[in-house]
Amino acid sequence: MGVLMQPGKPHTLLQTLVEQFPTDISQKKMVQNILFNLKTFFPRETQYYHYNGSLTTPPCNESVAWFVMKTPMEVSVGQVSSFTAVMHQNARPV
Repeated sequence: MGVLMQPGKPHTLLQTLVEQFPTDISQKKMVQNILFNLKTFFPRETQYYHYNGSLTTPPCNESVAWFVMKTPMEVSVGQVSSFTAVMHQNARPV
């Protein structure tokens, strides 16, 4: 499942998750006592694109059924920065 993101107002659920991120991707962190409805993470519009593709990281197996929401969700630039600071580059090598 994929959800595209576009710059805009902060996303409440994403902010809750960002606040719990470890400072480094190699770090393990257990988070407790956070409840949320995963449905609030996705856009209200439920239309999506579907295609058969591959994993976005090595070994890049071609065995993934992708469902990508047509409507992007708004997130703040700060939220994107917080996410990329921990996750770094996550795209497949060329």
